[in-house]
Amino acid sequence: MPKLISPRVKSYVYSLAAQGYTAADIYALMEHDRALYGHSLPSLRTVQLLVKKYRQQDPTETWHITDCDNPEDAQIVLAHFRHAAEWASEHGLPLPKLSQRMADMLIRVHRAAPDIPLWLGWNVALGLLEGANPDYWHLLLATKPWQSEQANQHFYGLAASFWGAPVGSGEDDVLKRYPLGMTPFHLLNR
Repeated sequence: MPKLISPRVKSYVYSLAAQGYTAADIYALMEHDRALYGHSLPSLRTVQLLVKKYRQQDPTETWHITDCDNPEDAQIVLAHFRHAAEWASEHGLPLPKLSQRMADMLIRVHRAAPDIPLWLGWNVALGLLEGANPDYWHLLLATKPWQSEQANQHFYGLAASFWGAPVGSGEDDVLKRYPLGMTPFHLLNR
């Protein structure tokens, strides 16, 4: 078991815990997911502790469409639910469950940046719920780097002036300051 858990691995566990998956489901997926190749994977017990920690931070009930008074808000959450369901189906997992807290954050993110891609909206919502460096996520939402190459360069220019260049002693060091690494957001929005 690694003493320190890679930010990428921790985010992976939290992302699946946010969809209601068990520690056993998450642990089984980790070994085969290419996104985690090269990372030290934690033991099942460590995954259980991470899932428990996430659930303690998010004790809310499972989201239902009746939780939304505004139909546009329900559309946002349902778009994420569809995306998560498709991913779960491809990986042989049960249908995901989104908490009310996660659904609320997804709505907030999409209200702040209506044109944000689903995958990025999910990552921003999860990052804000994790509470680590909210300024990074706010800057990302404010500069909208997914819209163009210039916006992407502007985001990274500002980020570098506040958190230093995205270089370090390894990927984990960079991910602490740049949770999504050096993502070319504008290329992934096509």
